[in-house]
Amino acid sequence: MSDDFDFEEAAVNLPSIQEMTNEEKEVFNQIVDEQVNLMGLESKQDKKMVGDLLTNFFDEESETYNDFEALLEETEKVEEVLVTTKTEDIGNTTFIKEEYTVSNVLEILSVQEASAISLNGKVKVTNRVAGAAFNVVLGLVVGGGLGAITAYIKQKGKNAASQMFGRTLKTKLTQWGAPKLAIAVTGVTLYAVAYLDPGNAIAKRLDKLDKKPNNGYVDMY
Repeated sequence: MSDDFDFEEAAVNLPSIQEMTNEEKEVFNQIVDEQVNLMGLESKQDKKMVGDLLTNFFDEESETYNDFEALLEETEKVEEVLVTTKTEDIGNTTFIKEEYTVSNVLEILSVQEASAISLNGKVKVTNRVAGAAFNVVLGLVVGGGLGAITAYIKQKGKNAASQMFGRTLKTKLTQWGAPKLAIAVTGVTLYAVAYLDPGNAIAKRLDKLDKKPNNGYVDMY
């Protein structure tokens, strides 16, 4: 990658799924699969649901396309569905595991959300989905998954990589309708580049700074 490569311009002009070449789609799908696998979800249904969530965020035909607040809201809904589907038998209630997709989350919640509070523990994916979205952006810009991001950090050094990642995500968060998060993100990227999963580290750090600190969610503020 040349020294004069413009990360911010690349981020602004990041193609939607519809605009991607076949090669770009292949890279995109690999990055999404990598991010989903990092979450440690147990079932194929859970992985598919979260994979759909990430994919839809970059799909211009989706209601959540390029809308970070909508992504966070849908993630919270999916979080609840994952909780209610982890166990098949809870008291006198039996939950049937199905092939869930983001499109029917609201219908599922209307039936199951009342029983969700009876479960112990949660499948915390909310910060991870926000972090995964950051990693997808950075990965698409540098042309690969976490390996490519790590290689860029090693090549340019942590300080230079932090500045470029911060400016890139600031540009993208502004475009996504999250200007306050865009301001905050520039101050956390140096911390994040020390980790093998910078997107998740950034999301966790933003969670510490938002209006409801450390609640597992990157809240809009």
